[in-house]
Amino acid sequence: MTKGRGVDVVLNSLSGEALRRSWDLVAPFGRFIEIGKKDAMMNGKVDLRPFLRNVTMASVDLVSMMKNKPFLIKMLTEETMRLWKEGVALPASPTTIMPMSQVVDALRILQAGTGMGKIVLVPREDDLLPVLPPSPAPLGFCRDASYVLSGGLGGIGRSVAAWMAARGARNLIFLSSSGRITPAVTTMRETLEATGCRVHIFTCDVSDKEQLRLVVEQCKTLPPIRGVVQAAMKLKV
Repeated sequence: MTKGRGVDVVLNSLSGEALRRSWDLVAPFGRFIEIGKKDAMMNGKVDLRPFLRNVTMASVDLVSMMKNKPFLIKMLTEETMRLWKEGVALPASPTTIMPMSQVVDALRILQAGTGMGKIVLVPREDDLLPVLPPSPAPLGFCRDASYVLSGGLGGIGRSVAAWMAARGARNLIFLSSSGRITPAVTTMRETLEATGCRVHIFTCDVSDKEQLRLVVEQCKTLPPIRGVVQAAMKLKV
């Protein structure tokens, strides 16, 4: 259409390859005005060769303008209102009016980039809006309580202990029938204690009532026990 010359002004809101192709179309001494944000937020790249044609690339970001030059926003708003009153600035065409109940459909049209003009959402008394339930609060453990991990020196127990410590547990009681301190257990203990978690390891067969009673007596000096994780197992032939 321009017989290879290019266009004088590109007002761009496209992204990705469409942005780069539009940038390549700028004519000598032309201007490329970026009003989109996607590529800027993703630190996108463009070819610098068009600068050999004395072109200009600039951006317009209203949020940055509000923060740094509010007087400019005031001036532009007044100028826009003046142009509207004088009939110079006209409504976008086409203007699609949709009820607020179709907000999801409207946003999908915008996301797909298949719409033309403007979409106006109008609230009505009978509108039903989809609402996402609030996200549940992340699980946490009391810092002033103790938690027992029966059979907790095994792989599963060590993983559960790390998960509990990451969520606030600060007193962990490990019960092991063998009481064997392997290199993995030593590493676990050092890691937990480095985060401020106190580790207590007892040799105890939880199927033996007397052994369990003696351990519970020893734990009376610790914060109260508020939970038990049962990970102990014995195979019987």
